[in-house]
Amino acid sequence: MKVTNLSPKQEFIELMTSNFKTNGLSELTSKITGILYSEPGEVSLEEIAKRTGYCLSAISTEIKLLEGMGIVRRMKKSGSRKVYLFMDKDIMSKSLELMQKKYESVILKSKNVLPEIIKRYKEQAKTKAQKQELKIVLEYYHQIVHAESIIPRMIEILKEKR
Repeated sequence: MKVTNLSPKQEFIELMTSNFKTNGLSELTSKITGILYSEPGEVSLEEIAKRTGYCLSAISTEIKLLEGMGIVRRMKKSGSRKVYLFMDKDIMSKSLELMQKKYESVILKSKNVLPEIIKRYKEQAKTKAQKQELKIVLEYYHQIVHAESIIPRMIEILKEKR
């Protein structure tokens, strides 16, 4: 068993940071999500900066990314000029939301647009390079079609588990 000097909360934040990094987020973004996930309420931007050791502008930049992903909400409290951040703790609902967005905005859109692109490629592909490009686009289309058959099942499983 690993002995550590960290508090259970610090260990949990490190675990969450590691988990978010695995999903492709930067060290700082992952650390912010770990901190916000471990807090029952909202946390001020200043407190995040203090706990991470990064400046407010770096924190603010990363928060914009997390807001755009729908992971973090920014808010103000009446009578205060401080900016506060809150993270929903329902990972299953957030995963479902992100998967549905990806399905609608990437998978379905690509499936509808790619056939016309492929048709034009086939008409215009003369050089070896163009034929290789067509091959790449066709492979992407096949992956999209495959994803289209899998993702709705994954969405249903996530809905059942909520």
